[in-house]
Amino acid sequence: MKKSLIVILALILVMGFFGNVFAADNPFDDVPKNHWAYEAVNKLAKDGLVIGDKGAFNGDQTITRYEMAVIVAKALAKADNADEKNKVLIRKLSEEFAGELKTLGAQVSALEEQINKLTFNGAATFKYQRNSSRDPMVVPANGKQNIDMNVNFLLLSQYHIGEWSVVNESRYNRDLRYPMNRPDYTESNDQAGISGLAEKIFATGPIGKATVTFGVYNYTGAYGLLYDNQAPNNRADGVSGLQIAFGDTVKTTLNYGKISHNLGIQNRNQWGMLMVNYFDDSRIDEEKLALYPKAGDDPRYFGMDVATPINRNTNAKAAYHHVYTASGPSANYLEAGFDTKFGQDVAFKVVAGKSSFTRQNKAYLVGLNYKGTGDNTKVGDYGAWVNYIKSETNATIDGGYDIQDKVNGAKGWEVGFSYVPYKQMLITTKYLNVKGTANTSFSDNVFRTQLEFFF
Repeated sequence: MKKSLIVILALILVMGFFGNVFAADNPFDDVPKNHWAYEAVNKLAKDGLVIGDKGAFNGDQTITRYEMAVIVAKALAKADNADEKNKVLIRKLSEEFAGELKTLGAQVSALEEQINKLTFNGAATFKYQRNSSRDPMVVPANGKQNIDMNVNFLLLSQYHIGEWSVVNESRYNRDLRYPMNRPDYTESNDQAGISGLAEKIFATGPIGKATVTFGVYNYTGAYGLLYDNQAPNNRADGVSGLQIAFGDTVKTTLNYGKISHNLGIQNRNQWGMLMVNYFDDSRIDEEKLALYPKAGDDPRYFGMDVATPINRNTNAKAAYHHVYTASGPSANYLEAGFDTKFGQDVAFKVVAGKSSFTRQNKAYLVGLNYKGTGDNTKVGDYGAWVNYIKSETNATIDGGYDIQDKVNGAKGWEVGFSYVPYKQMLITTKYLNVKGTANTSFSDNVFRTQLEFFF
């Protein structure tokens, strides 16, 4: 009798144990109404560590193990704010519903993986700018100072496939002074709404120890004094071709493809003021190269840059650019410089460049900055800088500094200050004092202030 009773009790215990296991295998079974988990979760709810679907946990209703696991997951996210007693409860709940939490975590990870395949970021920029040019060749139609107010929206989308990404850059611009058109300069019927869908689209990823990029992509050679088409500088044209970058300590980047023929002799200076289309003798060589290519004969481009650290605080960079056309004209550009830091926040750089043209072929820059332009993720951060630049008309392909001017040539000072009022916002104010190098009658004072939102 006693043996039979022992066997029966053992069977009951075994069935009870496996019954719980089987129940745990099905996350959609209800948690029994008298289960200790309800009391534990009610305690956590009263302490503000979990909430239900209507703002409070409904402890008088039965829920499935899966639903309970969701509540426990929320409590785990707030475990750092719990006292020791509640941490014990959270630990017990996580052990009880470990299987469901694991399943939930796998589903969340799979969903996050799908979402993270496609990412977006960009910036919206509101800009006010005033130019006071003294050049008889540049006369605004309204006879007043050139005032520019516009909003620019940049959208970058990336689709990730393993270690590779496909990147699309689109840009939209709206003139705030002339919402329909802008006949204020010598240009007529220029639409104020400028849209650039897929201005740059490229794929990038690793092959062996190299990073390969192909399509129409951004590129900055060395310090960008001679060639820079990165998105923040509002360049619509990129390199259409192939890039291979390799090296750890000494980093080398090779580019081959085509660039827009409009880059060689832009009729706008880098802050957007329209220039009259004229060229003096110093422009003839580059004019032949860039202004009159045959149909489909955008200049071919080969570029190489090398960057290497000199010591803990100092880096050196150099870039070589070769631009040529199938019909014959060609040009070579060489840039070299170094940057160094003094302490944590102060940086200094010197850059020089020269082209193979015989006249107006030199450029150089000396710059000092404090904290760069500021970190837009840190409220209250700021930066300041001062640059002196001389950039002659034939020296560059398309430089990345505001003071450069492809028509008149330019030399002068740039002083700037930026401040972060809120996270992901940046206010920048800068002043430029410019004089021409080829057109010595040209001079300009430029004041710009802009507000940028990053996302």
